[in-house]
Amino acid sequence: GVGWSADYVTEWAAAQDRLAGVIWLAPAFTPDRMTALTEVLAEGRNWRLLDLHGTSSQAAARERAAELARAEVEQYRRLPLPMASPPNAADADGIANWVSAWAGQ
Repeated sequence: GVGWSADYVTEWAAAQDRLAGVIWLAPAFTPDRMTALTEVLAEGRNWRLLDLHGTSSQAAARERAAELARAEVEQYRRLPLPMASPPNAADADGIANWVSAWAGQ
């Protein structure tokens, strides 16, 4: 899910039986939505979650990671990348490389 759509993608993914993982790209959540998503993710799932965010949004990403850690959400990885906010075409190759490496793990 990209930006504000990351929460909808996560809600959809939580209802799936067979899924390898979900990627958040420059996610944006209201505090209420983040709390709700944390509850959904803490319920247990069998898929990985990769949080790709720009280096300029590290404070929000650290808060997100801390909230997920407090809820003992497993298989979550946060990765700051040098990219525009919002990401643009110039960022595509770098993002694709990280996604490919993560998917190959």
